[in-house]
Amino acid sequence: MGFSTVIVPAADVARATADKNLLVGNHRIFDNGAVAGRWNTAGDFAVADDSDPLTPAKFGVAKRIDIVTKRLTADTVSFLMYRNSITPFGPFDVAMIAGHTFGSTTTLVEIIISDDGKFDGTGLNQETIASFAGPFGTSKRLVSIDLKHTGAVPLRYSGVENVAVKVTTSIGLKPEIGEFWLGQRIQFHHKTDRPDRSHERRSVFRDFQTDSQAKFRQVLADTQAAFTGNWVIHDPTLEAEYNQFLLDVKQGAESFLYIENPGTAPAETHQMWAMNSPIPFPELGVELNRTSLEMEEAPIFLDLEL
Repeated sequence: MGFSTVIVPAADVARATADKNLLVGNHRIFDNGAVAGRWNTAGDFAVADDSDPLTPAKFGVAKRIDIVTKRLTADTVSFLMYRNSITPFGPFDVAMIAGHTFGSTTTLVEIIISDDGKFDGTGLNQETIASFAGPFGTSKRLVSIDLKHTGAVPLRYSGVENVAVKVTTSIGLKPEIGEFWLGQRIQFHHKTDRPDRSHERRSVFRDFQTDSQAKFRQVLADTQAAFTGNWVIHDPTLEAEYNQFLLDVKQGAESFLYIENPGTAPAETHQMWAMNSPIPFPELGVELNRTSLEMEEAPIFLDLEL
């Protein structure tokens, strides 16, 4: 069948570069349904699965950064692969790898697509669409809004039947990945007007006090991002895209990605839940709408990874 691409609109690229906020409401692998996944060192779907049976490949696309998938055996080259030849993945132009344990011995991480499920250099229409050079001193998220296999401009991919994350290390490693997310951006024209709440974080704790008044605090969660995004939308194309976003997240039932500064800090991507449903999107005038999106971060919290 073969994949196809279109160029991401230049205006959206410019807005992302200028750090206008960006959302990703869809998860093309998670949304796809009957998806096959596996780990192995061959980079070939025809080769047996080497996933740890307690952490299968499906955990890597479950919208749960805190639930990881990993290999059963250690090696210097590992491929995490997903495929669906009946309903191909796409369109997507953003990729995130989160909750990983690549560490200082990982030299290169690549996202590869192909038509036949081979990623070993012999695959049909095999292309690398993103790469991240190690070493990785922390579990900081790997995020690309600049996917491409040719040329100098970001591309949006459709009709992708097979996709893989290739991890190359200097010593044998059992890589772990919490979430591999592919989706299509919603690029706002302006930053949200929440200047007084731009860095709000939340903690959850319980206090215990003895008869002698000694107090102990049990921290259950800390540094959870929680804030409200307010945007005025005055472009019919963006209005249609945001309406699709509301459908993708099922008016708040599904989580999504939020990138505060996609140009300068794409790795600071939050996985968020909408806390208000229905999400308001009233019409203020002709081609003029306003939305208020109350967001609360899903674990693992970004600040713990930076």
